[in-house]
Amino acid sequence: AKEQVDGSGRYLIPGLWDFHVHFTFDRRFTDAMAGLFLYHGVTNVRDTGGLLEDLLPVVDTLRDAGAKAPNIWYAGPLLDGADVVYGIASTPKSGSDIQIYVPGANDAKVDFTNNKISLGSNTANAVAPLLRILNDEFGVDRAFLTTVHGYSNSNRLADVAGEGFRLNRAAGENIIPGITKSSEVIETVLPFMKDKVASSSMTVPVPDGSTVDLTIDIQKPASSERVNQVIKEAIKNLPYNKVLDITFDPIVSSDVVGNSHSGIIDGLATMGINDTKIKVLIWFDNGWGYSARIIDTINKLSESSTHE
Repeated sequence: AKEQVDGSGRYLIPGLWDFHVHFTFDRRFTDAMAGLFLYHGVTNVRDTGGLLEDLLPVVDTLRDAGAKAPNIWYAGPLLDGADVVYGIASTPKSGSDIQIYVPGANDAKVDFTNNKISLGSNTANAVAPLLRILNDEFGVDRAFLTTVHGYSNSNRLADVAGEGFRLNRAAGENIIPGITKSSEVIETVLPFMKDKVASSSMTVPVPDGSTVDLTIDIQKPASSERVNQVIKEAIKNLPYNKVLDITFDPIVSSDVVGNSHSGIIDGLATMGINDTKIKVLIWFDNGWGYSARIIDTINKLSESSTHE
């Protein structure tokens, strides 16, 4: 649904940014804006103080493609004269010609000369890099995760009749159990987790700031302090230093709003039983960190194209 914001005939797409939560623009975020407009089917955008002025001609070029082909995989042929067309899905898309890329988890396995990439889910982006770290150090036998997620534009404002009793309950008034494909994404990008991970979700009445409750069984015994230390050392280096962080501050969900990491490990919450069952809490901004990964991916694709 498009919402007209002034008399200019330009529109803002609710949900592309949450202006109630993210009320400032990161200049780096705008570098990839045109591609995101196409994916969301945007036909016009509001010029916010000149910040997007340089992108408007690009959006005008893409608007017919966005209107005729809301599925980005079929938009490419409509972009006459484009030097390179990339398809980046901000959902767990699948298909024989679509790679799933989770930064920090399977970087070495991704062909960045391929122009169709899915970044999976924001939950998988928060969890998969950490699982890779812990598996490399301790070995992971199995993992169960619950993502406790702020509500989104797919949720309902009020109880209504519809496709499901839980899906159609008021998101601002309830904790709503749900399903997530994050475990499937994790198995795809981390083959050693095949048949070793399960996932569920809970939508809670906050607009932003989410967390993952991750419980794992490890092969090599380790205390919670040792687990935290391994994480601290690992995230100093590539490919983790940009996607993961750890904090020992007593934070809550709103403290991670606007954080561009895929996941922020809560060092105070790490705990264990018999040094073989470990629980880790991972905070993340519902979409900000994920958006940062989209921009990083666009940059990687651009670099690969330049070197061809």
